[in-house]
Amino acid sequence: MKFFHVKLLMVMSIAVAMLAFIACNGNKNNKLTQYGLVTVDSETHIYGQLHCAKADYIYLTHSAGTDSVLCNSEGFFSFKPNLTHPQYLKLKSHQHNLRLFIEPGQELSITANASNQQVPLSFEGSAAPANQYLAKKETFILKTEKAFGGLLALNQPEFTFKIDSLFYLQQSLLSQFVTNNADISEVFSKTETASLYYQNAARLYEYLLVNNRLKPDSAYFEFEIKLPQPDSAMLNDYDVLNGIKAQIEYYSMAWFTSKKKLEPYPHEKTLYKLAFIDSTYKNEAVKAGLFYRVITEYVHYFGYKNATGIFDYYTQHCPVLLQNEQLIQPYQYYMGLLQKAQAPAIIFEDADGNTVKLADFKNKYVYLNVWATWCQPCRQALPDFFELKSKFESSTLVFIALSVDDNRSKWASLLSTLDTDTGHYRCLYPEKFLTDYQIKNIPQYLLIAPDGRIAQMHAPAPGIAQQWFKSQDFLKPRP
Repeated sequence: MKFFHVKLLMVMSIAVAMLAFIACNGNKNNKLTQYGLVTVDSETHIYGQLHCAKADYIYLTHSAGTDSVLCNSEGFFSFKPNLTHPQYLKLKSHQHNLRLFIEPGQELSITANASNQQVPLSFEGSAAPANQYLAKKETFILKTEKAFGGLLALNQPEFTFKIDSLFYLQQSLLSQFVTNNADISEVFSKTETASLYYQNAARLYEYLLVNNRLKPDSAYFEFEIKLPQPDSAMLNDYDVLNGIKAQIEYYSMAWFTSKKKLEPYPHEKTLYKLAFIDSTYKNEAVKAGLFYRVITEYVHYFGYKNATGIFDYYTQHCPVLLQNEQLIQPYQYYMGLLQKAQAPAIIFEDADGNTVKLADFKNKYVYLNVWATWCQPCRQALPDFFELKSKFESSTLVFIALSVDDNRSKWASLLSTLDTDTGHYRCLYPEKFLTDYQIKNIPQYLLIAPDGRIAQMHAPAPGIAQQWFKSQDFLKPRP
């Protein structure tokens, strides 16, 4: 408890400093010439000097895309993004990752202060007040997060009291800032308010998940009543999105626990999350945005295995005009692979450097193990794969361990440590192969039929495949 009180005093001292900053700063519209001649007009201008390594790029991400510039030798940079509305942006370099806010036509100068670690960045220009607030807020959050881990071990009343105290302190800081900067964008004040509420919610949900308390009393959830209904722009705010994700995760785990299913399959959990989003969020653009994020996360980790129900739900419950083609088209292509008369061509090489094609194995079943030397689970599965090969390879069934390593020498080096290099091949165009087959993660195991079509996009893994192989007709010689 003494540790926490010391931390809380540190947090409060930072808060007092923030209040002093807020009280002394209005919305300055300084004309800046520190970095040479600057034209002040209706263009949005973000520029300044950061610590840059030689030939280091700086990236600015906004609603219209991502711009990039090359820092000069002294670290100067300049962006003139074409903005149509007030918004949050991300400025990223090798050493910096900044969250900014700017309105169309505003200026923002950013300078790295190498000599002042307490104030590592300074801001000037018409957009300076909002970004000074964001920088102070980031410092405040980093300080409080150091104490947050210890709070998770407290009993529920103590935890909620301390979390509520931090919330009200941050809320007063924001209120004071908005009062002293009356011309600040409504988008900024609205999003920052939502950010505080959802950051608080994320902590409260995390407490339940970490401590496996999935059935607290109803009074615990009073904070949910105060959560602002998000709009689509708010989904770009880290704290808002993190709070929503924590909410979805909590209710997902609580539901499966109530059904006594403690380890649901990933596709089952994803389907529940989609249903929860559909029933909880009424703003169609927000719903579409959350659908997209949940499905993208599933595809990233699990590919399209067992994804039919997920995409069916998406197309049935997401308004057609809001459906994301970047999400749907790859899935439709993947499903089309299974209907094609021929699997996409693959060109690979054997250990001696001889070129081999998938078509060379025509009239045979091919069990394809897609792996790489840098993938530890892939390497761990190799002994099981070659045990299968020794038991089941025949005149009608071939086993191929296909590496997608870009670096041939690393692949060859690993082969030199094995008892045999028979059955090992390296794909010559791995990026094209992975795209053609819509393979999102490895290891993945495919079965190619004798007529060249894909018989199984997700064949059983070697460790559990022996019984499956014994039951398949293709083990019998074809007439």
